[in-house]
Amino acid sequence: MIKASFSLSFTIFKKDRNVYCNYNARNETKDSVLFNYFIKECLENGDCAKILPCKKCGHFLILYEDEQMYPNCRSLALLDSETATRVTTRLVTLFTKIFHEELRRWERDTLLGNLVAGREFVARTYFEKYSVLDVGRLSAYTILIRRTAKFSDFRGTVPNEKKDVDELVDKFESVMEFESIVLNVKSGYKNILYLKKFDVDNFTIEEAKETFRIVRNESYLTLEKTFSSHDIFQMEKAEEVFKEYQKDYKAPDKPIEVVFIPPDEYIKKHYHILNQIFALFHRDRASAECFNPPILK
Repeated sequence: MIKASFSLSFTIFKKDRNVYCNYNARNETKDSVLFNYFIKECLENGDCAKILPCKKCGHFLILYEDEQMYPNCRSLALLDSETATRVTTRLVTLFTKIFHEELRRWERDTLLGNLVAGREFVARTYFEKYSVLDVGRLSAYTILIRRTAKFSDFRGTVPNEKKDVDELVDKFESVMEFESIVLNVKSGYKNILYLKKFDVDNFTIEEAKETFRIVRNESYLTLEKTFSSHDIFQMEKAEEVFKEYQKDYKAPDKPIEVVFIPPDEYIKKHYHILNQIFALFHRDRASAECFNPPILK
């Protein structure tokens, strides 16, 4: 089972009894296996027919404060796509600047060693223990290793405490989340509510906390459902489902024997997990930077 956030960009809508698709996923083409696969999934589960605007206000459903609602019918102020993109882009810029200042505090070589060890622990735990794989954490370690080599200072403080490294990775995951939100907003999967007037080019982080609310919409919920059919969830949901899986799990009586098999046979035998990994490799910008899918073709 895999935990992840999603930023694949495709929407499906119905018009004149025909199904149309607007596809904007990074690093993919309409002829790709992933494109055809996800379109097939969405069409088969029938959810595309449910994504219809409100007959009164003309807007799609959003999820706000754990309740699905039409924003215009509830008198909620919603940013247009262009302004929402400018807002999220500025948030990424602000948080990235703060993070880079934090990164330069640490001595590079020691920090790199700690990050590599942390990534190894995440990956090894998944393969040695029946558990949930936190792909977001794995991606954060990988990308942070690259950025540490570029931005940190050789003469910084030596990170001797594990908690210092964990806190740094936590902060970087927040930066990655905002980078994904930008793509989700551009792709129509998330919207931004604003609670008061603001200057789109000059607001601070504190002002953003008081002003904006980033919300999922109906298209995003459909995308989540498509991924969940392949055991790819947000962490809270992944742990909930995993508890149910554990009830039927029986640990092997003896160590699993390593057997070498031909590639075709391996793919057939382990298609489920390979399918999950393939989808995750293409799920957002962070994955593209982390796993570099074009090299795998």
